[in-house]
Amino acid sequence: QAKESLCYDMYYHNDANTFPAKCMNDAAFGSRIHYHAIDDGSRWGLDTGNDSFLKKIAIYEDNVALLNAFDPALPAMSLLCVFGFPAQLNWYPDPDARAQFDVNVRLCVLEKADTLWRMGYLNALAPDDAIIDGRITLDADGRFDYCGHKFDAMLFLYPEYSKPQTVAFLKQAIEQSARIRIIGSLTHGFDGLPTDGSFLEQVTLKAAEGDTLSLQQAAEQLCVPKNDIAYGCRLSDGSVVISHYASLRDEQPYTAHFLLDDDAYEVCMIGAFAIRTDGRGTIRTLVCGELRDLQKNGKPILPHVRGRMVYYENHT
Repeated sequence: QAKESLCYDMYYHNDANTFPAKCMNDAAFGSRIHYHAIDDGSRWGLDTGNDSFLKKIAIYEDNVALLNAFDPALPAMSLLCVFGFPAQLNWYPDPDARAQFDVNVRLCVLEKADTLWRMGYLNALAPDDAIIDGRITLDADGRFDYCGHKFDAMLFLYPEYSKPQTVAFLKQAIEQSARIRIIGSLTHGFDGLPTDGSFLEQVTLKAAEGDTLSLQQAAEQLCVPKNDIAYGCRLSDGSVVISHYASLRDEQPYTAHFLLDDDAYEVCMIGAFAIRTDGRGTIRTLVCGELRDLQKNGKPILPHVRGRMVYYENHT
């Protein structure tokens, strides 16, 4: 039994082609995909236990498995998005905001986090329950700790109806001059009684709540860096991971460019690729589903390697 927390995404679809795409696209950010066949095919979705599906997905799973050498580092994320769970649950008295599962669908919390992600602002999304139960804390330097990962900034979505612990946390963050921005207002507490949320005014975004501009504005004001790795990202330990679905699907190489230790790299690859150095330019770990060429500062550094590459320090 694993002692670490596990994030589980129960993913259903009736098109087999979506699974390899999800497998590859998620892989660069530390996610791995697993399949089950409970109700799939009989009620809704695809029977992921049949041989044709397993054969189709095997090449992608085999490629992504190479990246396991880089676990457990998380993507280098500096933004933590927290949404007010009471606001999400409270649609009353606007029945048009009420969704199938009795949540306030108009808040579009997941969509906002996803929009930031697609803009290049990698972020983690959590409910304010994580503040109340102590999983999100604020350190002396004004950084936000969530399950051991340090975030430089927080975007809080919809503090309306917050519990006293959340309100106290927001006050503390502002008093410590932590990098925090708010979308939404606080006029009532968890008990439904009026509360004074004027202390949030200095960090509340004035743009329309549904406007993408407000998200861009928040990221810029919080000085959140953009992910500069296409089809991948930097990990929190400095490693670079790339996972390119189309290259593996079409068996056509993809060329990526990135900086690492102030060196300019160019890699011609198919599928998944990851590289870790010692911070001074020496490669410590490198894996690739199919490596065609790797250059550093315009010079080939692995001129005789073509095909699958698995290199660890002291052995290959």
